[in-house]
Amino acid sequence: MQKNIDKEDALIRSLLQTNRKQAPDNLKYRILHQIETEKAMTSGKPLPAKAQRNVVREFVTIFGIMYAALALLIGAAYLTGGSPLVQSPQFFWTILLVAFIFSMIWLIAGLDAFLHERYRNRSHPSAH
Repeated sequence: MQKNIDKEDALIRSLLQTNRKQAPDNLKYRILHQIETEKAMTSGKPLPAKAQRNVVREFVTIFGIMYAALALLIGAAYLTGGSPLVQSPQFFWTILLVAFIFSMIWLIAGLDAFLHERYRNRSHPSAH
C-alpha cells in the first residue's frame, strides 16, 4: 500500500511540475531595474519648500506703480494743457489704456505664477 501511495505521490508531483508556470528568465533583471528606477526617481534630497504666492503684495505693487504713473501723467497733462486737456475724452481714453495695460500685466503675472506652480507640481509629483 505504501508503494501505491508513493507512486501516486510521484505521479502528482510530476503532473504539478509540468503544469507549474515558470517565471520568465529576465524577471530578476526587470525587478532590479524597477527598483533602480524608483530609487533614481525618489532621491534622498528633500524637496524645496513650497513658495507662497502673495497675491495682495503683487496687487499693491503693480497697481501702486499704475497709480503713480497715472499721477505723473495727469500732473504733466495739467501743467502743459490745463484743465480742458485733463477733462477731454481723449485723455480719458489714455487713462483707461494705462489702467488696462497694468491690469494685463497683473493678469500675466498671475498666470505666470500659476503655470510655474503647475510645472513644479508636475516635475515633483510627490510634493503634494
